[in-house]
Amino acid sequence: MDIMNEIRVQEQFDAGVSPSEHATPVNTGDNEERTRLLFLGPSEGPIGGALSLFQSYAEIFSRDPRLDIEVINTAPPPDYRAAKRTLRTLVNGETVTRTGRILRQFSTKIGKADVALVFTNNHFSFALIPPMVAIAHAKKKPIYLKTIGGDLDVAIAGLKPPLRQYVLKAFRSLDGILAETQLLKNALEAMGCDNVYYIPNCRSQTDQLPVETRSPAAPGELRAIFLSQIHEDKGVFVLLDALQRLEMQTDLKVMCDFYGPIFPATEEAFRHQLGKLNRAEYQGVLPIGAAPGVLAAYDVLVLPTHYIHEGHPGILIEAMQAGTAVISTQHRAIPELVTDGVDGLLVPPRDPDALAEALTHLARHPEKVAFMGAAHADRFVEFSSERVIETVSDIIRSQIYPE
Repeated sequence: MDIMNEIRVQEQFDAGVSPSEHATPVNTGDNEERTRLLFLGPSEGPIGGALSLFQSYAEIFSRDPRLDIEVINTAPPPDYRAAKRTLRTLVNGETVTRTGRILRQFSTKIGKADVALVFTNNHFSFALIPPMVAIAHAKKKPIYLKTIGGDLDVAIAGLKPPLRQYVLKAFRSLDGILAETQLLKNALEAMGCDNVYYIPNCRSQTDQLPVETRSPAAPGELRAIFLSQIHEDKGVFVLLDALQRLEMQTDLKVMCDFYGPIFPATEEAFRHQLGKLNRAEYQGVLPIGAAPGVLAAYDVLVLPTHYIHEGHPGILIEAMQAGTAVISTQHRAIPELVTDGVDGLLVPPRDPDALAEALTHLARHPEKVAFMGAAHADRFVEFSSERVIETVSDIIRSQIYPE
């Protein structure tokens, strides 16, 4: 796209052209019932929830006879965690270069697509969505945003007023925002976005395990697992503190294995604290898809997160697949996934005393562990990829083939 075209595209966006003015049915000749989907997201790169979810979408889309998909990879480089920076400061020069590459590819490919679905996190969406909306609607192509994480509302509220209005104008012009949590949907609607759909995080139903594969622990014992990024914001140090209190103050045998990629800024303190415990070990990083089978060997998944970007943590849905009870926090939308006292326990964030009490309660009541695990498995149907992604397919096709 040359500079004059870019200017004309931006002028159309600034004029406030609505999605309905752009979205027109596409005639694909003999194949008119197949929708050409341009799908943007992390198709490779560092192991994490975003990659796992994107791959689930791509796999199920590829099996949908109604769709022809083309993927633009938006993933950061595999070593992006190597720099000693926090989760909140991952934007750098590489991100700017990557944004330019993605926008060039999008501008080239969107003309041959029927619809675009952009799968991205908050801050990257601020860079990508305004120009993508302008380009897509100039070419009369509908465009949808699938959020990664659940704090888009917090990120928007943190912008300075002129930038906030610029971003919100672009988001309101999207043909749809697929929000990961009901909490986020409600917040975006309060900001004037009337184009929001609730589309929860999900995992494949084929990976669900029978609950009876787990043998119960003996009274006074508990097999716990932490499976997430080893980072302070995921509550790893809160859990280490709680485990140390249990070892020092009780005769309970609560063991805990830690799995997940270690952020360099966290590693020294994590290994130091871990070394003080007798019944806790770090077990490395699991390959994508292995979590449910590993979770099935434990009594409870512990995720004491206070991570600001948290939406529906994929590991909590994988615990549903495994029929594993959960201890997590009353943070953001986590209560949408875990009902306190039914399929798990919820404690306040950053509270090692409350976490130690929850671990103690389950160690002393193994019958509740089994009950909560079974109840958690019962909820999985709400979050199965097959069901959720079919809904997404219906939404994005409805703009092309209205009834």
